Amino acid sequence: MSTSTHAMTLSSATHRVTYGVIGGLAGTVVGAALTHMVQLAADGGFSAIPWNLIIWAVPGAMLGAVLGTGVQGKVSPRVTRWFFSGLFLTIGVTFLLAFTVFKSNFG
Repeated sequence: MSTSTHAMTLSSATHRVTYGVIGGLAGTVVGAALTHMVQLAADGGFSAIPWNLIIWAVPGAMLGAVLGTGVQGKVSPRVTRWFFSGLFLTIGVTFLLAFTVFKSNFG
């Protein structure tokens, strides 16, 4: 009986931390997005705001926080390290090619 009470308390604490992290991240994302929107509107009007980017970035960041919090601890650090190494290598090579080999395509 003592074990189940402990497990329930731990589970409850884990959920509180998870919701706190999600809430904190959501607040940061919304604050940053609003700051950028105000700055862009002041500089070039509302047509300067990249609405297509905002529509994808905010939900993407929130979904990433939820999924990342759920996966944390379930995937080994070695797999995580390899995944992010491959991801950032791919991003780096993409930018390198975009600004060297395919430079003429970008203006």
